[in-house]
Amino acid sequence: MKNYKLNYKLNESRYTQNEVKQFWVGLMEGDGSVQVNHWRSLQLQYRLVIKLKFTYANFLMLQYIVKHLGGRAINDNNTWTCWIVDDRIEIIHFINIFEEYPPITTKMKLQLNFMKACLAGMTMDQYFEQRELKYASQIQMANTDEFKEPTYFNIWLAGFTEAEGSFSTTKSTTTKSTGLRTGLRFNIAQKIDKFILEAIKIKFHIKSTVRETTPGFYVLETGGNPSLGKIVQHFDKYPLLGEKTVKYKKFSDMYKQKWDTIHIPNHTTPYHTTRFIDL
Repeated sequence: MKNYKLNYKLNESRYTQNEVKQFWVGLMEGDGSVQVNHWRSLQLQYRLVIKLKFTYANFLMLQYIVKHLGGRAINDNNTWTCWIVDDRIEIIHFINIFEEYPPITTKMKLQLNFMKACLAGMTMDQYFEQRELKYASQIQMANTDEFKEPTYFNIWLAGFTEAEGSFSTTKSTTTKSTGLRTGLRFNIAQKIDKFILEAIKIKFHIKSTVRETTPGFYVLETGGNPSLGKIVQHFDKYPLLGEKTVKYKKFSDMYKQKWDTIHIPNHTTPYHTTRFIDL
């Protein structure tokens, strides 16, 4: 626990105030929600929420967001940890962050548009009517929006991967009598917004296609170079901050141990060859 605290402080010190905002937007788009609820059909209530499985690392990350941006972090019987904003004035502050770094996912765009419409003035009848139509245009938006990578995409992607990404190892039998071969895999998933995974595929030079595993649910996965090298380079430069930090550390350490290091022109950090070394 003590060693992890040290690693976490090293990570958090690498982000400026504006970069924390960019990370927060990505995290919100993966594990957050912009909520407008009602109290006994008499008045509207507004909340911004990020809900994560409780781990020490996730709780530290949410405390870090509180420290730099506001809100409050709470634990639910050590089962869930949540970041919450429910003060109207503070919510306006976070809406302004969204204006500075606009959401990319169609879900968050529509949730935010609905909240802004409610804050601008809406009767209860209008609220109930519009609430049912909130996501009516989502599929059309996802299929017609032409994605252009924003300037804040790199750090946004770190926050989004903290929510939606996965770093794992795989083992398979070798053709020799040396036992098992250990491989590395990165995958990231998203509902409806296939275009985001296509953008990540291009950024990390991933050769595999974006798969639709169930209707409207897409997965991007890779286990080879040069994509693994691109992924390690990216998250070494734009670090994760929560539980994925722990998993990524094991992933990147194993990657650097498993591949022979070479230097690529115009890069200050090493890439690796594609030769597997049996562990």
